[in-house]
Amino acid sequence: MRRSTAAGGLVAALARAPEPLRSSPRGVRVDSIFGRLVAALARHPAVPRPVAPAAPATDSDERDGGQTGAVGGAASPTPTVNEPAVRAGGEAEPRRPGPEALGRTLLSFVEEMKGFITYGVDDPRAGETAGDREPFSFRLTITADDAARFLTEPEHTARAEGWIEAAGCGGRRPVQRGWFNLFAPAGGQDRRVMKYRLHFTDGAGRPRTLSGQKNVLHGPPTRIWPDTSTLYVRLYEGHLTEDQEPGAAVTGAGVLHIQLTDFARQLTTFRTVGPDGAGTLLEFGRFFAGELWDTYTEQSDE
Repeated sequence: MRRSTAAGGLVAALARAPEPLRSSPRGVRVDSIFGRLVAALARHPAVPRPVAPAAPATDSDERDGGQTGAVGGAASPTPTVNEPAVRAGGEAEPRRPGPEALGRTLLSFVEEMKGFITYGVDDPRAGETAGDREPFSFRLTITADDAARFLTEPEHTARAEGWIEAAGCGGRRPVQRGWFNLFAPAGGQDRRVMKYRLHFTDGAGRPRTLSGQKNVLHGPPTRIWPDTSTLYVRLYEGHLTEDQEPGAAVTGAGVLHIQLTDFARQLTTFRTVGPDGAGTLLEFGRFFAGELWDTYTEQSDE
């Protein structure tokens, strides 16, 4: 079965979810277009994995926090249409025209993740289970200012805004600038990564970077939920791009997860602004389902 057929069938099933789309003059809200996907994922809850000794890299190692390259998001992109430029001295310039005026459709959703990190370690799996670990969480609004470009460009880059929270970072700290990559290439047709890069300052005003990665690797469909809900993170000194990570000082590491209840809420936060909001949501569904199909299902007729 080809990807387009499988993705189309899954999207059609999702679209038959009982609750209707609700629209407003400025955008479209979706409550359950992905409801059937949630039900499928819920049948395969994540099972905690023990921390294993270091070994040569394998697909399993990459899935559990090993690197398919540097861990973390893409290098800083050009500011997006809704991201204010900053004059010298920190004064924000007026925002540029929004997506409606430019004939584009904006797509956004909210994601919350929670887990544990340990300061002074650089292995996310060790940081999740260490005796002196501490809670760490974030809440992000992920926004693609041009949904069509987001779905077609190779890195699938969006901006991330919100906050992180951890006692060792000074409590709740705003994200000053952030990036998210959905299903970015990772060296093979059956390998994808979801990357997060968040710049913030800790309670003492020191710049910090959260660099995180979800490893989406070929395997049985029962791996979909664990892989797409587990984020391996490192905290770095300074505000870094991905290219600056090798050799940079790591202040801590750990693992964050999406809880099923949080994921269910996340699916109610999808919004669009601009023309053809419902169509944009369906295109996103086709893209998401197709990427999972390419990764987790063998294709019999190449």
